[in-house]
Amino acid sequence: MLGAVLGDIIGSAYAGQGVRSKDFQLKSPKTRYTGDSVMTLAVAKWLLEDPQFTGNWLVHCMQKMGRGNLRAGYDAHLKSWLMAKEPKPYMDMRDGHVAARISPVGLYAHTLEEAGLTARDMAKLTNCHPEAVRGAMAVAECVFLNRNRTPQRSSLTKVKEAIRERITSEYGYYLSRSLKEIRIEPLSVTKGLENEPDIVEHA
Repeated sequence: MLGAVLGDIIGSAYAGQGVRSKDFQLKSPKTRYTGDSVMTLAVAKWLLEDPQFTGNWLVHCMQKMGRGNLRAGYDAHLKSWLMAKEPKPYMDMRDGHVAARISPVGLYAHTLEEAGLTARDMAKLTNCHPEAVRGAMAVAECVFLNRNRTPQRSSLTKVKEAIRERITSEYGYYLSRSLKEIRIEPLSVTKGLENEPDIVEHA
């Protein structure tokens, strides 16, 4: 989770600039925390305070922390959701912010299944687009697999292999290309939505 927040803060100065070099400053006058950090902390607060993982308490945590940090910056959909009296999930395929705040789920979950299902339920409170939900579930499971290394998968190489196998087979993400190849020829990274998880209604 610390890595997610630090990544958000460090990357804030370069948002939208298309920076590709690995040689960049970690801190600049433009560096700041953003809404992704605030929402990550809100998700962590929810997990620690609500053992039943109810949707109502997650909404409360996100709205309270979001409204208290409006200057952090949020996309238009989420900002409207944060300010609404009765927030409803929206549909936005391009929204990567759901996955950006999901790391506490992967850290907190006791099983791989719990990581995925909790991420699914959390995501669908704000963005119910299948791709946004799928991305959140995949990231939560990646965090869980990396945290819970078994003796057979203790090395980073073996953990990467386990993650690649799980995410490719379960979510259909195509993970065989290098970053250089992706930059030359971008393409869809999923096989389709035929395995979209069922929606779970919250209390």
